[in-house]
This record gives sequence, structure tokens and C-alpha cells, in this order.
Amino acid sequence: MKLYTPLLMLITLVVFFSSYNFKNKSQFIDDLKEYSFGTLANLEIFEDQPAAPRTSFKDREGNNFSLHSFTGKIIVANFWATWCVPCRVEMPDLEKLARLVANENIKVITISIDRKGFEVIDPFLNDIGVEELEVYLDQSNRLSLEVGAIGLPTTLIIGPSGKMVARLVGPAKWDSGQVLSFLNKIQ
Repeated sequence: MKLYTPLLMLITLVVFFSSYNFKNKSQFIDDLKEYSFGTLANLEIFEDQPAAPRTSFKDREGNNFSLHSFTGKIIVANFWATWCVPCRVEMPDLEKLARLVANENIKVITISIDRKGFEVIDPFLNDIGVEELEVYLDQSNRLSLEVGAIGLPTTLIIGPSGKMVARLVGPAKWDSGQVLSFLNKIQ
């Protein structure tokens, strides 16, 4: 009987805390869904929060990175291309967001799928007056397909633990109060 008592207590604690965590996660998901309006109307919240892919992409020097390179921060990863008209419109807003959150636990990165690479990216950014965004390249388009970027722009929100929290297909007003509130809710 003495052996069963600690085992029974352990099972009770495990059941209690796992249901407590489930309720917290469920409430967290519900809280995030409240932001699915206005500029974030197409926001898809990942209830299962899968791990972000480890597929690599490159910076302008050719160094390899993955979405896990930034673990510990909330990542706003925007997939785009120079030929994408809505991307042209939202890039300045992404740069404004990057400035607004520079001192927070949030990192804004952009990942171009342009096959010609920085040869076409740099003139595009210069033309629209974007100078400070962190720009990476997924020339193979492999990562964008893995994260479900079925159209451009597509933005993936990744939590500090490296799990995918949400995806937005289409443009958004990234420097809006609504977006900032949403990102702060994830922390």
C-alpha cells in the first residue's frame, strides 16, 4: 500500500498539471484568435504550434541560417519577391515594425524567394526606400513551401521556443497598434 500512495499522488499531479497546461494553451489560442480582424483578418493561428522547419536560407554573404537561428525571440518572418505588388507596399511597414521593436524580444526578418538573388533584391529595396530590413534569400523556394506560403506575401510568426504560432497570407499594416498588441500577447 505504501508503494501505491506515492505513485497515485504522482499520477494525480501529472493529470492536474497537464490539464492546467491545456487550459492555459487553449486560452492563449483563444486570446490570439481575437486579433483575426482588420489588417490581420486572414491570420491563421496554429493550435498545435508545430516546430518551425530547420531548412536553411542565406544572408547576402552566403552564410546559412534557419528559423531556429533566432530562437529565444519572437520572429516575424516575411516571405516575399520583387515581382510581388503587395510586397512592394508592405515592405516599408515591415521596416517601421523592425524599428519599433528593435529593443524588444521581437525580430523582423524578410526572406525573398527571388531566383536571381540580391542582383534583383538590392535595386528593388533601393527603389522603395527600404534600407534597414534584414533580408535573407530562399532561392530554392523550399522553406517557403514548407511553411505553407501559398501566396505572397506570407508572414510566419514564430514564438521564442521556435514553434510556429501563426501565419498570414497576404499583406498587412505591420506597424499598426493591432499588430504590436498581437506580438506582445505572444511574449
